[in-house]
Amino acid sequence: MTITLKTSERGKAATRDAHDRAVHAHIGRRIRDAREHAAMSVPDLARRIGMTASRVVKFEQGAVRLAARELICIARALDRPVTYFFQDAPVAIGRPTAAVRPGADSDALRMRETESLVQAFENIVEETVRRDVMRLLREIAANYRLH
Repeated sequence: MTITLKTSERGKAATRDAHDRAVHAHIGRRIRDAREHAAMSVPDLARRIGMTASRVVKFEQGAVRLAARELICIARALDRPVTYFFQDAPVAIGRPTAAVRPGADSDALRMRETESLVQAFENIVEETVRRDVMRLLREIAANYRLH
């Protein structure tokens, strides 16, 4: 079965593909920057995450798409929260960019706060404590919505 797209749909698909490529290139640059900041070579990172050096290079070039589990492994190996790789990423199609959107400063602050919260949560080793923290946060969020 062949599916034929209308001209307008093909244009949207091409725009989506271009956006996806831009996001993957951005994530790749962030991986490279974090790796270099950690003074780690490509082969070192590859060994830490159990992949080949050529695959890591392809990630850094944005030439291949990362699976979520791959990005999580890379984030752990580079001691970064997963959100680090999405900071300043191109915005989804049809939405204004953070630079022109009202409230962009508060969005950036919220992103930093979220990153800090995730990092702190990841540092909690005890599973029961993590569960208690999650329960507390959910309760606070539920009570906040009521006010």
